[in-house]
Amino acid sequence: DDNNLKELQASLHQVCNIFSRVVIQWIPSHCGIPGNETADILAKAGSRLPQTDTSMTYEEAKVRIKMAYKN
Repeated sequence: DDNNLKELQASLHQVCNIFSRVVIQWIPSHCGIPGNETADILAKAGSRLPQTDTSMTYEEAKVRIKMAYKN
C-alpha cells in the first residue's frame, strides 16, 4: 500500500534525524531460528496496541537514551 510506504519513509526519516546510524536487518520467520516464532507473535501483538506519536528533539532523545542506559 502506497500510504504505508510513505508512512514508513517518514518514520525512517525521523529516526535517521535522531540517530547517526540506523541498521535495518531482515530476519526470516518460520525457518527454525530459536525464539523467532515467539518474537513474531509478540511483534504482532504489539502492533495492535494503541500507538502514541511523540515528537522530540535530537537533544531530548539523547537525554532519554542516556537515562535509559543508566537505569
